Amino acid sequence: MNPWVIAILVIIGVLILYLLILFLVFIIFFGRTTGTPVENNKLLGDNWGDNFTNLKKEREKVFVKTKKYEDIYIKSDDNLKLHAYLFENKLSDTVIIFIHGYKSQATFEGTVGLMLYREKATLLLVDQRACGKSEGKYITFGAKEKYDILLWIKFINERYYGKKTIYIHGASMGAATTLMVSSLTNLPANVKGFIADSPYTSAAEVGLHTLKVMTGVNFRLSLRIIDMYCRMFAGFSLYKTNTLNDIKNNTKLPVFIIHGKSDNFVPFEMGEKNYAEIIAPKRFIGVDGANHCQAYFLYPEKSKEILNEFIWGK
Repeated sequence: MNPWVIAILVIIGVLILYLLILFLVFIIFFGRTTGTPVENNKLLGDNWGDNFTNLKKEREKVFVKTKKYEDIYIKSDDNLKLHAYLFENKLSDTVIIFIHGYKSQATFEGTVGLMLYREKATLLLVDQRACGKSEGKYITFGAKEKYDILLWIKFINERYYGKKTIYIHGASMGAATTLMVSSLTNLPANVKGFIADSPYTSAAEVGLHTLKVMTGVNFRLSLRIIDMYCRMFAGFSLYKTNTLNDIKNNTKLPVFIIHGKSDNFVPFEMGEKNYAEIIAPKRFIGVDGANHCQAYFLYPEKSKEILNEFIWGK
């Protein structure tokens, strides 16, 4: 066989293998997940503080033993069946919509929401699309999830006739989603504020960072191809999913950002960049010694005090 033909075939074969490997990366990082407890994420280390044992006990008590919640299902704009756990507090006029992080589900980070707010609020712990009990093939890093949250707000207002004050609290990818929700121009008047624990600045930047940390490989050139797969199969773009652009649209509703200074998953600088772009009333706390979303575990009482002050003024 002609050497030039062999060379061309080898190049084509290598190119096909390269594209297949990147498609596998796309499936692994954006495909549906059953969820992994945050404590099993090796990137976050083992510095969870003494309060972590209490959280695991609370998780088992609430979701395995007592099950004092209501399973709620709604339809997304693209006809997915979305799920959330509703913990109703009939004595409260406040609803907290709690949004979990990447490759997780409501029963994990949502337990933090219960321990923070249950005494004073009704809680809606959301399973994001393609996570937990919600349908969906792909995670979209907030691009479609922000519209799902808008539908959950609509559900709350229909159930309680618009008479409840609503706050949105998100962790990790849920924090970025929270910031994106804050930018929507059609929010009801009873949505009063947003809490973002460790939000990234864009899907592209956090994707590059995470891939490098997990594999040791810089995917900057390859990310354009992964983004092509995201657009083809998941219907969103990594480069257009950007909190820094979105949050400028919120000029009135207060935003509270919390970020661990030792965050290995979403760098602390991303929290600072988000904060700098917010035009609305805002507050930022950097937590010494905390890795990704660990502030509550290391400082439970102080976290509760600060968040109660933000929501209820005391």
